[in-house]
Amino acid sequence: MAQDDRPTVAVVLWGILEDFLDPLGISFEAFCRDFTGSYVFGYADALRGAGVRTILIYISCRVTAPVRCIHGPTGATICILPAPRFYRALRRRVRHPRARSVGAMFGPLTGLRRLLFPALAVLRETILYLETPIRSLGKEIRRERCSAVLCQEYEYPRFDVCTALAWMLRLPVFATFQGGDYQRSRLERYLRPISLRACTGLIIASQAEASRVQARYGVPGIKIAAVANPIDPAVWSPLDRQAVREKLGIPATARVIVWHGRVSIWKKGLDILLDAWRQL
Repeated sequence: MAQDDRPTVAVVLWGILEDFLDPLGISFEAFCRDFTGSYVFGYADALRGAGVRTILIYISCRVTAPVRCIHGPTGATICILPAPRFYRALRRRVRHPRARSVGAMFGPLTGLRRLLFPALAVLRETILYLETPIRSLGKEIRRERCSAVLCQEYEYPRFDVCTALAWMLRLPVFATFQGGDYQRSRLERYLRPISLRACTGLIIASQAEASRVQARYGVPGIKIAAVANPIDPAVWSPLDRQAVREKLGIPATARVIVWHGRVSIWKKGLDILLDAWRQL
């Protein structure tokens, strides 16, 4: 097989893959074969058009060895790495690994369980740092001869881990803003400013978010690029408005607002949009 000499970017996704797929009822196989409902595939397609190869790295608690496949629509390599064993064992004993309190994460502490509070408090602070398999992630980045690392979300512990790893591998590391603008633990308050100062750059389309990052962390504006999530103009191209309205049975003078994205009412803020639309 001929060697692919294109520059390669490792896109490291946040969280655990099945936490995203299960609520949608999508299997690993269908995800790799034909799923396109995510911003990251827009990135992969756009980078391919620019002559850049992409490897999408996910973490899962359901695999015990790295799983690789080629994403059908974009040709990007998908690599699913197993979460560390300790994290997998710990995750089976928590209610919600991203909970913001000890009680919400581990359940009510009554009786003798109260004695466990100090240890559980430490675990709550560190659990999201434990979900990233540092050694296998570094091995995969070297194996694919990546020339840069791009993280999904900088306000997430995996960004801190990837920044340190990229520094050890002497690679530039970037992060993209996809809506995460809050922290889940006190530990992040100390590590996040260091990571943001050490990273190569940030991709933030929202001016309000860019201003927040600059004000809170002192990130210079030169490190922030206002790049919107890429879309395929061959798919999302304007049509004749009147013809489309007639086809859909929409009156010519009706005011129409469209939501493009995953229908997740609370997480995506659609409840706020619905309230706002009623006032127009």
